[in-house]
Amino acid sequence: MSIHSINLSDASDFGILRLIVDDNEKAKTVLEKEGFSSRFTDVFAVEISDHVGSFNSVIKALAKENINIEYTYTLSNAKIGAFIFKVIDKELKHAIKTLQNNGVNLLSEV
Repeated sequence: MSIHSINLSDASDFGILRLIVDDNEKAKTVLEKEGFSSRFTDVFAVEISDHVGSFNSVIKALAKENINIEYTYTLSNAKIGAFIFKVIDKELKHAIKTLQNNGVNLLSEV
């Protein structure tokens, strides 16, 4: 199993680990075997060019349609930089269509 992105945030009583992996079921099995609770969450990845304003253009397109971002974090490798977005489940398809209509490059499933 390969981890493509990892994000960890903690609070005084718990932590939240967000992973993008190439085998969701295997990751879930490993985590639950070790006593961690887990769940799948739908997110989407947006390629961000290395220039001022590229992230802002994505945020503006979503804001214009009143699409709320629950959280975002980065994904990068030697070839691309990207942001992972989580929006309210009922807004997911609308968010993706909005970004596509605004010429934003969404990345396919890893």
